[in-house]
Amino acid sequence: MNPKGRNKFYPEIHKQKPPLIYFLGLVFFSVFLWSLLLEGASAFFVPPWPARELRPTLYLQRHAEEFGKRFNSWGLIDDERALKKPLGKKRILFIGDSFLENPFLSTTLSAEVCENLKTKSPSEFECINLGVSATGPAQYLYRLKNIGLRLQPDIVLLFLFEGNDYVDRELRAFPWPLIAERPLPSLLGFGLPRSTWLLVHRLRLSEFGRGSKQLPDEFRWLKAIANMPYERGVAELSEHMKKNYFPQMQTSDIESILRRGGPLFWQELSVRNQDQEFLQAWQIRLVLKRALEKPYEYQVSKAAKATGSYLEAVRDILQKANVPLAVFFIPMAENVDLAYREFWAPWYEGKTEPSLSEITEFLKVKLAQEETPAINLTDVLKGIPDTYRKFDGHWNEKGQQIAAGKIVKYLEQAGVN
Repeated sequence: MNPKGRNKFYPEIHKQKPPLIYFLGLVFFSVFLWSLLLEGASAFFVPPWPARELRPTLYLQRHAEEFGKRFNSWGLIDDERALKKPLGKKRILFIGDSFLENPFLSTTLSAEVCENLKTKSPSEFECINLGVSATGPAQYLYRLKNIGLRLQPDIVLLFLFEGNDYVDRELRAFPWPLIAERPLPSLLGFGLPRSTWLLVHRLRLSEFGRGSKQLPDEFRWLKAIANMPYERGVAELSEHMKKNYFPQMQTSDIESILRRGGPLFWQELSVRNQDQEFLQAWQIRLVLKRALEKPYEYQVSKAAKATGSYLEAVRDILQKANVPLAVFFIPMAENVDLAYREFWAPWYEGKTEPSLSEITEFLKVKLAQEETPAINLTDVLKGIPDTYRKFDGHWNEKGQQIAAGKIVKYLEQAGVN
């Protein structure tokens, strides 16, 4: 028998190559199958919805837990909430960053506002805290769009901090990046939300993207340093900053900068029953950078236009849902708190701060033209000493009480009762 007999009449069958589309289909099917497997396996390692949509990573949550704070099942410092609004209750939604989450204080801003409202209004309120540290206008927008609206709010209060909430890039629907921390849209996140969260969390893409570092047990070590006597503590802190953040600097130079404030610098870290201060690595990094460099100068028109694009999107979403919006601007401590400015004067002497108040005023005017209430909390905080914490620049108990009073006053005037 001819071993080649099978090719005798149909030799072309063995000479043809499969079309390219077959290979592409096989690749697509393999990627699709592995994606499904990865997404399914990720379900065992990521928080349930909406926690994974609200909190980009667990790092900041774990850090705040070191201050004794408890988080609800959504990963927020708030009471447990249901998506469906309880009958007979009004919901006020608070959206912002660490000024709302603020783990240093005995209560959150939303909880304090709610307590004040209870004494002045016959209505029953739920003040829901959607504050997540280290987030900004982009996260605020998608947090509202993806979760906030499902909570059926009666009003939304959006908080912008002058210190880091003014952005340079305008909102664009496309192109989406390949990967981004939730709730921001991305190509991977569109079809693989759990896997995306896991990749961002495990690979620490958030910290990498911000140029920051996550050092294990750093908070505990800095707390131990703060409990040391002044001389030894400053020396240990200088070594820590050189080793982990400023390897190009001499330890003696770092120590010289940190000593500018003398023992008063260390006394602020003494143990107290209220408004306990903690050494924060990011704040010390900022002190050292500002001592060596000029502060970042915002381009007022560019930042105002870019930040305004997110506010427009928030307003449009809420207008379609027939939900009122109010925007509150939080000033930087050095611009309103005399005691804070005096404390840091030895390091910032001769340094000019960026014109962030100009951006605030620009946005206020723009919001007013669109008939969106805009409240600058500078009006109630300016000139009052000891309203901000020294080592992290957030409100202390006194500052938050003043801000809460202003917010309650606005809600009463707006007829939310």
